[in-house]
Amino acid sequence: MRIHPRHFNKFMIVVAVVTAILIVIATLSYTSSRESAFQRQMMEADSLGYVAFPYIESRDTLLLNQLRGQYLLLDFWSTWSEPSIESHKVLSKLPEEDFISLRVVAASVRTDSSEVAAYRQKYNYAFEFVDGTDFYREMNLPGVPSQILFNPGGQVVATFVGYTGPNRYDSLKTHLANE
Repeated sequence: MRIHPRHFNKFMIVVAVVTAILIVIATLSYTSSRESAFQRQMMEADSLGYVAFPYIESRDTLLLNQLRGQYLLLDFWSTWSEPSIESHKVLSKLPEEDFISLRVVAASVRTDSSEVAAYRQKYNYAFEFVDGTDFYREMNLPGVPSQILFNPGGQVVATFVGYTGPNRYDSLKTHLANE
């Protein structure tokens, strides 16, 4: 099949548009499948409570099962991720009655400890800051922020991927209210 030279440019534009559409569809499908796999993997995991996370500013480690008895939000974030920073701002403003029953462990991902220390100084959030890079890589999490909510018994009850705005935590508030 030959394309007449005067139709070649139009043909190439159509090919480019179709290719771009296919790339977008494939990317969205891949992202969605990673998020679904993350959620499924976390909901099925029964040994997350025994994962050790090193504290950022000390040599101690945190085992998640040490925090049983209250809701725990394990938040994978980074200083270079604007959605992570926005998410923290909203989390820190949860009403005090919600925050009493929730402990936030901010697990930094691929962030230098000095950057995390500066971040802590700047915002002074009441979160526990640990290094989550190894777990993030091992579990192949879909991006930052990614969060895992544990109930007081230590079971995973919800996962969140990404940050879309303040209403992101409506389901978190529902879990805390149904305590």
